[in-house]
Amino acid sequence: MKSAYLRLVNRLRHLGTGALEHWQDPQVVYENVHEHHTPLRLLDNKLDAFAAFEQEKEETVFVRFVARVGDSRTCKFMLYPNPGAVPLAEVTARKCDDEVYFEDAEIPSVWQIEGNGDPPIYTNITFPWQRGWALSTSVPKRDNPTGVYRIAMDIPSGWIHAAQRGARDIFLILHGAGAGVDIFVNGHRIGYGQDSMTETEVVISDADLEEGTSNSLVLVVYRWTDGSYMEDQDQWWLSGVFRDIELQCRPREGGIADYIVSTSVQDSASAMVSADVRVTRADIASEDFEEVTVRAELYDADRKLVASNSAEAKHRAGFGDEFQEGGYFVAKVQLSVRDPHLWNVQDPYLYTLVLETTGSDGRVTQVEASQVGLRTVTITDAQVHVNGEPILVCGVNRHEWDPKRGKVILEETMIQDISLMKQFNFNAVRNSHYPNRHRWYELCDQMGLFVIDEANIETHGFSKVAHYSLLQNDWRWKQAFLARVKAMVKRSRNHACIIGWSLGNESGSGPNMRACADWVRRVDKSRTLQYEGGVKSGDSPMIMGDGRDPHCSDIICPMYDGPRHFAEVESETTAASGKYRKRPMILCEYSHAMGNSNGNLHQYWKLFRSPEHPRMQGGFIWDWVDQGLSRPDVMKGNWGYGGDFGPTSGREDSTFCINGLVFPDRTPHPAMHEAKYLMQPISFSYDPTKPAKVDVRLETHCVPLGKLKFEYRVYHSAQAAACLSGVCEVEPVDKPRRGHNARSGHAARDVDLQLVIPHTKLRQLWADELRGITLYVEATLTEDLAYAQRGHVVAHDSFLAYESVSDLRNSFETMLLEDDLSEAVDGGVRTSTGVKVVHVERGRHIRLESTRYTADFDIAVGRMGEVSAGDDILLEAGNGSVQHCFFRAATDNDLGGGDTMLPNELLKKFVPKSARAFSGFWDRMGLDRLEVVPMRIDVDARVDSDSRADRVVIRVFEEHRHGSNPRFKTDTTYTFTAESIFVDAAVFAAPSIWKGKIPSLPRVGLRMTVPGQFEQVEYFGQGPVESYPDRKAGCRMGVHQTEVDDMHVPYIQPSENGGRADVQWVQFTSRHTGKQFRMSYAFPEHDEVRPELFEGLDLSKTQAAPSRRPAGMFGAQFSASRYTPQEIHKAKHQIELPLRGKDSPIHVHLDTAHMGLGGDVSWFPKTQQQYRVIGAEWRYRVKIDPL
Repeated sequence: MKSAYLRLVNRLRHLGTGALEHWQDPQVVYENVHEHHTPLRLLDNKLDAFAAFEQEKEETVFVRFVARVGDSRTCKFMLYPNPGAVPLAEVTARKCDDEVYFEDAEIPSVWQIEGNGDPPIYTNITFPWQRGWALSTSVPKRDNPTGVYRIAMDIPSGWIHAAQRGARDIFLILHGAGAGVDIFVNGHRIGYGQDSMTETEVVISDADLEEGTSNSLVLVVYRWTDGSYMEDQDQWWLSGVFRDIELQCRPREGGIADYIVSTSVQDSASAMVSADVRVTRADIASEDFEEVTVRAELYDADRKLVASNSAEAKHRAGFGDEFQEGGYFVAKVQLSVRDPHLWNVQDPYLYTLVLETTGSDGRVTQVEASQVGLRTVTITDAQVHVNGEPILVCGVNRHEWDPKRGKVILEETMIQDISLMKQFNFNAVRNSHYPNRHRWYELCDQMGLFVIDEANIETHGFSKVAHYSLLQNDWRWKQAFLARVKAMVKRSRNHACIIGWSLGNESGSGPNMRACADWVRRVDKSRTLQYEGGVKSGDSPMIMGDGRDPHCSDIICPMYDGPRHFAEVESETTAASGKYRKRPMILCEYSHAMGNSNGNLHQYWKLFRSPEHPRMQGGFIWDWVDQGLSRPDVMKGNWGYGGDFGPTSGREDSTFCINGLVFPDRTPHPAMHEAKYLMQPISFSYDPTKPAKVDVRLETHCVPLGKLKFEYRVYHSAQAAACLSGVCEVEPVDKPRRGHNARSGHAARDVDLQLVIPHTKLRQLWADELRGITLYVEATLTEDLAYAQRGHVVAHDSFLAYESVSDLRNSFETMLLEDDLSEAVDGGVRTSTGVKVVHVERGRHIRLESTRYTADFDIAVGRMGEVSAGDDILLEAGNGSVQHCFFRAATDNDLGGGDTMLPNELLKKFVPKSARAFSGFWDRMGLDRLEVVPMRIDVDARVDSDSRADRVVIRVFEEHRHGSNPRFKTDTTYTFTAESIFVDAAVFAAPSIWKGKIPSLPRVGLRMTVPGQFEQVEYFGQGPVESYPDRKAGCRMGVHQTEVDDMHVPYIQPSENGGRADVQWVQFTSRHTGKQFRMSYAFPEHDEVRPELFEGLDLSKTQAAPSRRPAGMFGAQFSASRYTPQEIHKAKHQIELPLRGKDSPIHVHLDTAHMGLGGDVSWFPKTQQQYRVIGAEWRYRVKIDPL
């Protein structure tokens, strides 16, 4: 029904369409361009095959580079305001008098980063050249910057002579340029192409070539073309020539034009490698054709020949299940491999295939080589299998991105990306949302990553006008879709790392995409096919897809389904049949990593690893790298985002390009550690009754056991250093194989082991029931691998010597309460010294002195002032050294909502409360600017005169108002004893808070100001990295040491950061004097720790609701920063934060309740209900101890 409507709309759209330029016409994708094929190397001899893949493609006798990534050159460049302003005849001539007016420019590069008045633009959905909410696919003629590159080419004389004799053809290959490019050589227009992320290859043999550098290559690059409507991929819109420019001289007769390598594995004893080799022939219809023999040799990793065979090229109707008029000349060679070594991510073993063509005279015409991984990909029992084993996809989406070069990606950046992915236990990457540089696939083959390759297709902008599938139902665009899909497959199909094809992203569905799916299934049956943009009905969606299109996807691959909804989809589709068959379930995008995010990630992995959900095979986190752009002339060393480069550079979508797991320079976000733990391929389990035994399971995608060492450390709650450590003994476990992996939920040949900790003292510690003991175990590499060095931690886990969280919590409450407080509250502490009360200003300012500390208190307004110990100030006075705080600097997820994301103010008024940003509620409630009004101050009678007392109690009642509206009332009791200061807090929310007018509070806690010298921090809680109530699974509960400045996480848009979850105590040390003091936390015994619910595991259970404290929170949320929440909240970049030195004060927060981060999505308030904070009353206690 929707498809029919869209076809009608398209007919109406094209009424009266006039003549179009080739760069405006959707039916012109290429002009005079060679078809895509596997990359050709034209090696000098077969001995070069072994070294050919150890680095970037090298020059040979018949391969030259005009310009290449990592070895750029200078060319001449001119930017014109539009195509019509380009004097084509003059600028494309062999000799150009106007070249003196051109600027020098690096190539490869993108011109927006060079800085020439045309700004980089970031949009998530919007077509930036369009104005208004149009359905037009017109391309602007006036506002369409057009770059002209003039490059001198050096063509070897031997190539020119061979071309003149008709023996060879000279090819020019642009590996990446766009959005569209016209190619001129020596004044001749050679061709045109507009898939900017795949090759545009043309023959230049007849372009009046001359020996030497007198040959001119002119590239006219258009910023906008009709193809731009298909490249709306949530990234910076950048233009230029950003990949290699290559020259090749290939045989016209009897050479290799293309080849397809396929593998099949019969069993562990045998495998087959097949090579279909398409041989070049100048005239396919001619009967006069010299015999050509193709010889194939397969070598193992030690360069030992394991199989060889030959075949003659014959005339065939098809090549790779493709057919053309006149057919092809193809040689089919098969190689049998005995005892094959299979390729997988944990053991990416590669063979080298060498192909030679020879004529009837026995002379070698061409030598090619390809690395081959023997592996199979199938779907069995609604699971994706590799080599007969179901896989667990620990995946991430990756844009090609360099913060200084944009789309120009160096090899070292690729290696760095893969190494980091592997180090953090990712085993799969989705090329979002376009094919990558060829070297990327070679490295993924070599280092071991599963790849989902994706066509350069996204038409997301039409969803803004609810016509998502518009182009899918327009026959004029069919060839444009097909061309991009074909390019992806033909150029990369020989790579073992690619286990599946994706037809594109967020482009709706319809006849055009179904034609693409049919073509892929016909030509490649060895991989899976997926596409998110369709819907389960098979019709054309108008706004968004659900990843369940039965025609276009072998996998149910939605994006951003929450855990519960994902489980509901599984339940709904379990009994499906026919075209709605039961299929594997892999999230193509999930856990949106925007800023301080990725909360709730453990909820997904509970599902993925559950034996009850074997179809759920993981997913791809969005996404890998923050697309921060560094331009010194604009950002002064900071990373910019949308809108930072001028009013037209993308203010609407702003920071939406900053959603990676790593910063632009590839420094990992703290959330990477959470992902690493949840995806680790080794599981540990521990029985407290057997304190020297740990059960271990190695999943099939783990590195081999022989490359691992298991170590243990034992920690006590009072110290950061381990009290015991050593190497574990490894014992095999002889027990029946269970049908499913208890951790991954997928049938697998996993390895079960038991670790024995050979330390009699450990048993004694457990026997003595010493509280606060933590056992930590880890698996490390015993040798260097391609992606990590010896000693790298592959997996870890820790176990507390407690039966439950409540047991742990009660233990620390006892530690806090066992001395002064209980007696002080009940009648005073009997000490010989006590507390001396000194009246500094009678009726207003008193000073409380003990042998341990001195504290000032303003009894007129109820605020504690400076606290010192000897010459050291411990707490600064300010507006009160201890203050209640209910606000945090908004995270990117806190800012996400319909009221902040929609561009239209009128539409924002109709956004329901459930879709409004958390930060908007906090702002309307004035949580960042509450006025504190003292209501009553009860002062201990002993304060009336200068005296010494066993204890002094001051009770302060305050109201926290926004304007005239009360938000909270607090009852704060300060108890001063000889040893310590106790702060008992009772917080009561006004009805405007707890009666549903706010979906969650950011925090409820105390804020204290500590002098800057107390920068050394030690705490007992979750660590060692940043953690929050819904992102702490990968942390270890124990004592950790850090420094305040190291706790600051410089998220590109400053936000709440650096927190530590479940903190029982924190200790500060002065770098100057070594003085120390400690803050400890507890909350009342009757407040139980609320258990976490994993909603997707049992759909019959009621969904969790908000509460006074997030689920699973059993200590305080602690942070320490040199910035206030208000300062962080106001800043839009790190450079906008106030300059702070080592002596700047430290703002310490201890929160009895702190909202989770969320992360399922960032554009709506999706922090799970159980990690939200809402309630009417909170009570807790903080103890301050000078040491």
